[in-house]
Amino acid sequence: MVRLAIGSDPTFAVSDVEIRRLGKSYTIDTIRLLQREYGPKAQLFFLIGLDAFLDVQSWREPAALLNSCSFVIISRPGTSFRSLSALTVLPNLSQASLEDLDQGRVRQLDLPIGPQRLICLNLPHCDISASDIRKRIADKRLVANLLPPSVESYIIHHHLYY
Repeated sequence: MVRLAIGSDPTFAVSDVEIRRLGKSYTIDTIRLLQREYGPKAQLFFLIGLDAFLDVQSWREPAALLNSCSFVIISRPGTSFRSLSALTVLPNLSQASLEDLDQGRVRQLDLPIGPQRLICLNLPHCDISASDIRKRIADKRLVANLLPPSVESYIIHHHLYY
């Protein structure tokens, strides 16, 4: 379904490295593998919700991970960018800048972290989740404008989530 969702945009690529790997899959291992696969000049960006990123300290080798790729951190309901300042793996962050982001005075904050960056984006919240979409499909409710048409067709054709 990911291939269907991004198929019309040549700037995206699908990777199945985590599916091919046996055993546990750690983000740092995946990033290292992608760096070897794409070469040293490739810029890797890890897109993640703020709620999930706040757990980065508990991930395997968090400092190495933050030095291996840039993170694009997207606002999520119920979370605050000010929470980033509590993460010991991040250098001292400007409380005022994080507050500006939380309050919507700025929409983006670009923070250099070693050779990489944290790009914090305060985007309008989306009240629809993957769970909500699956439930709508199961309840035979419309999902128009919530999925790319090719993905919606695939789900209907293969009777997924019914």
